[in-house]
Amino acid sequence: MISQGSSERNISIVIESTQLERAIGAIQSINAEGTVIRDFTYNSDVCAMSVVGAEMAGTPGVAGEIFSALGKEEISIIMISQGSSEFNISFVVKKKDAYKAAQAIHDMFKMGM
Repeated sequence: MISQGSSERNISIVIESTQLERAIGAIQSINAEGTVIRDFTYNSDVCAMSVVGAEMAGTPGVAGEIFSALGKEEISIIMISQGSSEFNISFVVKKKDAYKAAQAIHDMFKMGM
């Protein structure tokens, strides 16, 4: 998952933890002269999650409902990404909140877990 803030000069990416060292090496090689990237950090204590459904496209309020369900459980969202197809919304939460987030979304859509 890749996300770029429109008003900020940053790019956030999510990769598998097994690829972390390789990604750091790639970032360092891109920035060998220190002129492209000012700084980079990583956080391995996160979980990427996605909500996927064909009916989501063109249905106002789905993202709001998802994030409200997470907010009611006091789960902070670290990163959000949605493709232009509107078939899915992906987001990142702390690992410790992943199960509770999945449960909240399943409850919201009235799905068993």
